[in-house]
Amino acid sequence: MSKIGKDFKQYGFFGFLKRIAKWCLRMIGIRINSYYFMVNDIDYEKQKSLFESKGLTGVKELDYDDFLKGDKTEFTEKKLKRVRQRLDDNGYHAYGIIENGKLVYSCWISLNWLASHNKCIEGPLSENECLLVDAYCAPEGRGRGFHNTMNSYRLMKAYEHGKQRSIGIVLSENVPAFKSQIKTGNRVLFKFYVADLWGKTYTNYFKNKAKAEVA
Repeated sequence: MSKIGKDFKQYGFFGFLKRIAKWCLRMIGIRINSYYFMVNDIDYEKQKSLFESKGLTGVKELDYDDFLKGDKTEFTEKKLKRVRQRLDDNGYHAYGIIENGKLVYSCWISLNWLASHNKCIEGPLSENECLLVDAYCAPEGRGRGFHNTMNSYRLMKAYEHGKQRSIGIVLSENVPAFKSQIKTGNRVLFKFYVADLWGKTYTNYFKNKAKAEVA
C-alpha cells in the first residue's frame, strides 16, 4: 500500500484532507500542528487483565533484526538508524508483534526522556514517569485492536520498570491513536499547538502545561 493510501486509512477522510492542507502550507514555509498531552496513572492489574483478555500471541521485546522484518515504506534507512540509536540507549525499550516472520506492530517506551517530533518540547522525565512513543501498525494489522492491546502491554512494562505514570503526545487528527489511548485509561491533561512560521517556532505548550499542573 502506498504512503497516501496508508494515511487515508489511518486518518480517515477529513483527517486526510487536513493533512493535505498542512502539506500545502509547508510548501510556503508554514507548519502548524495541534496535539493532546495525555497521562495515565498506571493500574498494573487492570492493564494486565486487559492485555491477557485478548490472548494476543507473538508479542516480544524487539531487537534491531526484528525491525528489518518490518514495513519497508515505514522503516527506511533513516528510521532504522534511529532505531539502532534508541536500542543502544538503556532508556528506550521497543515491543512488538511478529506474525509469519514479519513485524506487524511496534511501539516504544522512553524511561528517562520526554521528546517529540518538535525539538522545542523535550527534557528529562520525572522519576515516576515514562513516555509512550512511536507506535506503528503495518496495514495488514490494522482493525485488529493491536493499539489497545499493546498500549496495555506497554503500561505493564513501564510499571515493571518502576514507572507509575505514562505520558503520551498524540496528534489531534490521529483519531485511531487517540481512541486507543482513551480505551486504556489515558486522559487528556491539556491540548497545545506548535507553529513553525518561516524558521521561527511558536507554541502554547509551556503555558498550558503550567495551567494543567496548577488545576
